[in-house]
Amino acid sequence: MSKRIIYFLVNNDYQYLEAKRLACELRTAGRSTALIAVPHTLTSELDSVLFDPIITLITPAHLPWRRAWLRYLGARSRLRAELPVTSEDTLLLFTEFELLNQLAAITFKERDASAYLIEDGGVGTYIPLTLKQHEPY
Repeated sequence: MSKRIIYFLVNNDYQYLEAKRLACELRTAGRSTALIAVPHTLTSELDSVLFDPIITLITPAHLPWRRAWLRYLGARSRLRAELPVTSEDTLLLFTEFELLNQLAAITFKERDASAYLIEDGGVGTYIPLTLKQHEPY
């Protein structure tokens, strides 16, 4: 039987700090935690004691769109090779906005693992909150 791992997928320092807080609680409860970093504005030093393994995926989002799409197309097979995910594992991601995040979630689901989106004010809340509202929330 493989050990169950909770993976956190982060893109920036805000998400990393929350992942660290949650990982500390999980480690205290005896759970294993891992980190998938797709850095956009992630400048924090990553804690290899708290997260094991740490997998870093470089986003092609900064490239011109044609080159970026070619890199994203190749990312699917790289993700399958680099993510040692089993059906016992769980992915917690903070945003769906980065395409690599979506591809990682798909990889988890293909392996019958769980994937959960922890909404941090991304597209799912940003768009409704920017529209004119006739009624207050």
